[in-house]
Amino acid sequence: MTECQRTPEVFLKRFEMKDHCAVAIIESRIVGYEWFCEKPSHLEERYAYKIEIPPDAIYAYDAFILPEHRLSGIWVRFKTTYLRKLMETLSKRKIIAMIDRGNYLSMNTHLRFGFRPIRTVFVCKLFGKSFFINRNAHNNKFPFSFRASFADALGRAEQKESWPSKSATC
Repeated sequence: MTECQRTPEVFLKRFEMKDHCAVAIIESRIVGYEWFCEKPSHLEERYAYKIEIPPDAIYAYDAFILPEHRLSGIWVRFKTTYLRKLMETLSKRKIIAMIDRGNYLSMNTHLRFGFRPIRTVFVCKLFGKSFFINRNAHNNKFPFSFRASFADALGRAEQKESWPSKSATC
């Protein structure tokens, strides 16, 4: 997994916390992974944001697929094969996820698979402390547009444009 992202200490901590991990292996090489949390809450590591997980839900987070394997169906298999079995085993009915602002490809994919926006979280880090502003999505609409075409999202990725996070600029 560290060939995908070089964060072994993060992975070890997640395994110690008993979070679940699905990996995609092609030709004996891990090419992607996604983490799942079933506990009542999860602390989003990058922003120190506590995500409340309803008792009937599982939180899907930190999906990563090597660029050369993106759009090959790996993410769909994580959701339709591994996650389905995990949810049946744990008696869960819902999936929640947090998508970074600007990650149009991920947002559009989630929307196509039936996810719907619940809230927007703006994060501001100041002197090492995180501050949050939560806004509920009214009629499942966000105050800014997440919708972009697949071609637009691919174009951004191919141009290696840095994707803005969900953090508000302070």
